[in-house]
Amino acid sequence: MVVLTARAISLLFLSFLSVVSVAGPVASSASSSTAVVAASPFSAESAAELMIGLGLVVALIFALAWFARRLGGVGGFSHPQLKVVASVAMGTRERLVLVQAGEQQLLLGVAPGRINLIQAFDQAIINPQETPASQFAARLKDAMGRSNKQ
Repeated sequence: MVVLTARAISLLFLSFLSVVSVAGPVASSASSSTAVVAASPFSAESAAELMIGLGLVVALIFALAWFARRLGGVGGFSHPQLKVVASVAMGTRERLVLVQAGEQQLLLGVAPGRINLIQAFDQAIINPQETPASQFAARLKDAMGRSNKQ
């Protein structure tokens, strides 16, 4: 029994494709009395096809990114009672993170390979609804409203 490796199978497949691609035009030109003119690979049609294909791939990437963001976490690991309220970089790989956990806010020190509880607050020290991200969203909405009025 002959055992074919993946490399041998791929070489056989590629040789089959090359034979078929060479034999196809020869057989068609022999049966046809008109000359076959090959299209230039740098024509406007090929450029348009390339741009449309590229646009579709980029649109697919953006659609998947939007869908992943709408899910709110990878694999459903996010929890509605946990939310990062604020984050400050303390170094290249160290951060202070304020997390809302139910009614309590936790100040965490995050470094590669470890997370330390620095302080637990019973009352909210920063309102999660008034974070800079929501302020940015409000300013963007105001700017969009002003541009639509003009």
